[in-house]
Amino acid sequence: MKRMNRILLFVLCLALAGLVALRIWHDAPDTPLLPPAQVQTSPTPGPTAASTPAHTPEPAPDPVSVSTPEPAPVSRIVLEAGEEIDRPCGLPFEDPGFTAYGRDGGDLSAEVTVTGEVVPWRPGDYTLTYTLADDGGVIDAVRRTVHVVPQKMKEAARPASGTICLTYIDTPCECTEELLSLLKRDNVKATFFVSTYPESFLDLLTKIAEDGHEIGIYFPNMSWYGGEDGVLEHSLSEIVKTQEIIFEKTGRYAKFIRFNGGTTNAGYLAACFPGDFPELMETMHEMGLLVFDWNLEVDVAEVTAKISSNFTHPSDPYDYVVAMQQNFRRQSVLAVPEMIRWGKEKGYTFSLLEDTFPEVLIGQEEEEPPSPKPDAATPKPAATSPQPAVVSPPSAIVSPEPALPSSLPEFSLPEIVFPSLEPVFPSL
Repeated sequence: MKRMNRILLFVLCLALAGLVALRIWHDAPDTPLLPPAQVQTSPTPGPTAASTPAHTPEPAPDPVSVSTPEPAPVSRIVLEAGEEIDRPCGLPFEDPGFTAYGRDGGDLSAEVTVTGEVVPWRPGDYTLTYTLADDGGVIDAVRRTVHVVPQKMKEAARPASGTICLTYIDTPCECTEELLSLLKRDNVKATFFVSTYPESFLDLLTKIAEDGHEIGIYFPNMSWYGGEDGVLEHSLSEIVKTQEIIFEKTGRYAKFIRFNGGTTNAGYLAACFPGDFPELMETMHEMGLLVFDWNLEVDVAEVTAKISSNFTHPSDPYDYVVAMQQNFRRQSVLAVPEMIRWGKEKGYTFSLLEDTFPEVLIGQEEEEPPSPKPDAATPKPAATSPQPAVVSPPSAIVSPEPALPSSLPEFSLPEIVFPSLEPVFPSL
């Protein structure tokens, strides 16, 4: 019994010693038992390609995209040709156009109101306002500035000596087709100063242009009556309206203008264009128009033979001639073939008016009359009026009103017969 107690006590002592030792080990720091100088470390070998697969870095996550919401659609007006445009003075103005879009993209152009005015015959800056509105008020409004710019005239250059320009007024009319036929037969080009009355003959403007002739504006008495804006503004607006008709019929604008009775018709000019003469000329030039009177009036007789004689029997050599005839008088039209035949035989050149030719103005004071130098090889017959002078600026040729001779030389023409036209134009 005693022996058993001793064994049990021994076991208990061992167990207690073990518990004490375990407690001491648990509380001890993780310090190696060797002194610090003797602590040895060895690098841990890195993984090899054979033993450990290569580490592939994980791709960076995509940045978070913040979606911007689309702006809500709005109604707006878009101007064709931009917010500023230039237009030449004296030509009709036509709005380049615009488009108005609704919120749903639909076309609301018909709902746009345009306010403002462009005066195409007056240089300056004009503002047009385009407004889109509904019952709730203005949705959008934009502005366009129109610059009406004076046209620039070309530098004048006198044509070659011996140049004859045939010009006709009061066209188109019932005699125009016959005149065009005669000019085409002799391959001669002329300049037609046209008016827009009567309208029944306006389609002939197309034929005149197609045959290669020049077209100018003939300013008739119609504008004496003026308009609501006053005589001057009405007269200038009539010129622009005539340009519009000429362009519609021919595809081009006129570069020349002739006033009824010429620039010597002071009463007419004062009625239509209040102001002084230099002012009138400046206005015409700003509108891109050269003013052409004439220095030879062929229609000073009622008989075809005498009309031809006025042309073929000058007293001085022709230098630069602008001849004027009235297209509505058939006796004048019938004189054209003899005038052309005579001019070609004498070595003259028939020409259109050109925008580089100096203006011809009758009744204005001369400056240094030029000395005509006819071609010695082709003697020129002599002229019915003193030679015009060049005036600058604007470059213009002027001459006094031609005086009619007291008597005409005897002259006879062979009878001119146009069988195909006689039934339409009976003998006068």
